[in-house]
Amino acid sequence: MLKERLALTDEQVAKITAIIKESDAKRQKMFEESSGDRESRRAEMTKLLDETDKKITALLTKDQNKKYEELRKERRRQSPTGDRREK
Repeated sequence: MLKERLALTDEQVAKITAIIKESDAKRQKMFEESSGDRESRRAEMTKLLDETDKKITALLTKDQNKKYEELRKERRRQSPTGDRREK
């Protein structure tokens, strides 16, 4: 989806795929080792999502970043709980 919507190069696709796989592994580990309260888990997840987005946006051109931000806003609107990071 991102490749087409953002017109990513093959190199960008490879790097972003690696970032997403790393993020997924960290998220899975968080769930497996989760012992904190719900709010602390949410804070950890928000931090991970922010770090992932930062790594992805660093690879994008100005135009791609603009489209990526639009996709993120769309994703937040579609989320049943919304994005609590949005202010």
